[in-house]
Amino acid sequence: MFFYKLYKDSGVKPNSKIVRATMRTFRAISTEKLEVFGHVEELLDALTEKNKNLFLVANGQRSFIMSELKLLGLKKYFEKIYISSDMGMRKPEPKVLDIIQNDYKLKKKDTIVIGNDYDEDMRLASKVGFDCLYINTEQSNRKAKEVSSKYKIMDGDHSQILEILD
Repeated sequence: MFFYKLYKDSGVKPNSKIVRATMRTFRAISTEKLEVFGHVEELLDALTEKNKNLFLVANGQRSFIMSELKLLGLKKYFEKIYISSDMGMRKPEPKVLDIIQNDYKLKKKDTIVIGNDYDEDMRLASKVGFDCLYINTEQSNRKAKEVSSKYKIMDGDHSQILEILD
């Protein structure tokens, strides 16, 4: 646990109550600048209108991810939300997509993984054999200069996604 170690390294003897309170406070502060990337809601609306099945696969804790999705108004778009803390594994573990593929009988030729983390999203898609669309954003892993995904948006412009998927 990061905050436990931080306290301990600072010479403070933490207890679990203090560590949990610190985690919640940090998360509350870190969501002050939380916002949806431009064109994302438009994209999700368009995909929903086309009856596309949308799934979210996120590394992290349910309590944080679900509150952020609710705050941003994005939860409604996803048929199911898979969270690493619930699954006991994280991206890029191939079993993550295997579970979704089995749950929904997805065909690889009809499925695409969209993500902005080359190490977690694109490696996961390639390990399982799904097409992928990489979007380079401010939050992206900066070492992803050369991207081997079938589709890519290197300037972070989400408005291009619909053109690529049509």
